[in-house]
Amino acid sequence: MTGRVIDDGTERPVSEATVRIVGTELEVLTDANGSFTIESVPIGEQQLAFEHIVYGTHTRTILVAPGADLAFRVRLSQRALE
Repeated sequence: MTGRVIDDGTERPVSEATVRIVGTELEVLTDANGSFTIESVPIGEQQLAFEHIVYGTHTRTILVAPGADLAFRVRLSQRALE
């Protein structure tokens, strides 16, 4: 699975965001371009979590089919400061 994480307002890449598959040990950080790659994603319904100190945590449920080549573009919105 590959993807890119961007800021919803500015369209700029979000670097150093954690991308993980919930319930597994699969976890990576986005690079300076907001890109990530996760190898060996389990087949079936999976929950992805995108975490960053500025954006908080966002989740997305996906369905992984055998042999699927998954690519995502994820838009994160900055969370309000309290």
